[in-house]
Amino acid sequence: MHMVCRYPCDWVKVMPNKNYLIDIIINEPVIRRVAIVEGERRQAIAELLEKNTFCPVKKELIGPFIFVMEIIENGQTLKARLLREDNVEVYCFNLSLKSLRRIIKDYFQICSSYYDAIKKLSSAKLETIDMARRAIHNDAGEDLQKILKSNVEVDSDTARRLFTLITIMHIRG
Repeated sequence: MHMVCRYPCDWVKVMPNKNYLIDIIINEPVIRRVAIVEGERRQAIAELLEKNTFCPVKKELIGPFIFVMEIIENGQTLKARLLREDNVEVYCFNLSLKSLRRIIKDYFQICSSYYDAIKKLSSAKLETIDMARRAIHNDAGEDLQKILKSNVEVDSDTARRLFTLITIMHIRG
């Protein structure tokens, strides 16, 4: 069973550049995740919708856009669709996630260590783990930015937040 989670922006951006996202739709199986992971997801989506840059390489496509995400092929591929505000699909692409496999695994491990450390360690040790977590996250965002560039250009913050969502979509329970 799949669930479509919709995260519309509740305000209208007034910007000369219209290449940004106003809504994110995540199509995935119904999965119960721990509260801290759901909190990370909500935060990534809120920050993404607050400020993002999303420019399709097909310059005739002008936003704002609704971004539909789905992980397919047993976690190997991101199926991405861009819709106009009236929900008409204007662009679709599949993105291989194979090159991100290792960094997703590393990010899972460091996040797990971080969440465990929250309960047990001193703030100094927690800060060290958090710095490592942020470094991996930044590297992952850069990698995702490079992978996306044949379809869409995104800024580094947008790439990092999209990486967070992709990573969370890989959690199977």
